Amino acid sequence: MKRKYPSTELSTNQRDLVARLVGPLERRGISRLVFRDVLVDAGIIVPKLSLDRWVHTHAVRGRVFTAEKASGAPPLLDDEQCEIAAGWVLSQNDANQVVSLASFAKCCALAFGVELAQTTAHDYLHSLGFSSTVSQTKTRGFTVDVEALAKRMLEWKRERQRARDLKGLLASVDFTFTGHRPDRRVTYAPAGGAQPKSSTAIAGFTNCIVTVVWSDGVNRTPPALFTFNGKFRLDRDGRQTWIQAREKLVNALVRFGIDAKRILYIGCREERNPPLCQRERRTSTPFLCPLPPPAQCCRLHR
Repeated sequence: MKRKYPSTELSTNQRDLVARLVGPLERRGISRLVFRDVLVDAGIIVPKLSLDRWVHTHAVRGRVFTAEKASGAPPLLDDEQCEIAAGWVLSQNDANQVVSLASFAKCCALAFGVELAQTTAHDYLHSLGFSSTVSQTKTRGFTVDVEALAKRMLEWKRERQRARDLKGLLASVDFTFTGHRPDRRVTYAPAGGAQPKSSTAIAGFTNCIVTVVWSDGVNRTPPALFTFNGKFRLDRDGRQTWIQAREKLVNALVRFGIDAKRILYIGCREERNPPLCQRERRTSTPFLCPLPPPAQCCRLHR
């Protein structure tokens, strides 16, 4: 049984009228939400995503749908199918799912039994008001069971209390890792042309920023950065590229008011270093050991 979509029960002229009414109503203080509620009272159901797309398309082209062709081959998708396909794209966007020409064509094949070539799929997407754009992405990251973490913390606290280790200050040590893979370079290029490429490779190193927060709120240990990246070294001379990298680093430190002692290069001076800066003793020990232990502070090792 074919699924019915409420917005497709309206004719193209009715959808065009609904889109044209939004502007004057909003200028009179009537929101789209209220307008949709009024339409529901009148027996007309218009989903929010469909209404937003109609308004946008009408503002760009002057009509929600283009006039039908007087000659030539009939369109593969009728107005109702176009409306359903556009709603599918919007639902994918709302779910942060990537829409490609192949996935759009697959949707049309499954929903309508219509096979679309990629060029045809592109034309339909463009006519429906969609354009190709770069999507923002992020890594999944770590997931933490908060209840399990709280239980573990409580057990640790009881254990340390029994050992009489919690009479003094406590410090929370945090390791934050930064990389350059999501970096983007911006350059000027002919408008409307192909996306320009950069021949400069992105640094493969990751850096480790160690932050210590003390239980009394005193900032005894400002955050420090540990890295294997040679561009953070201040002791290199000779090559012009080394001098330029050092000058760039010094200027950045002065600009942001950062003490150079908070940048620690932990790689070997002569040997090739790994790109990843891991959480290990050589990142935390140089950070904490040079500091005189505060009064009533107990340093715990594990």
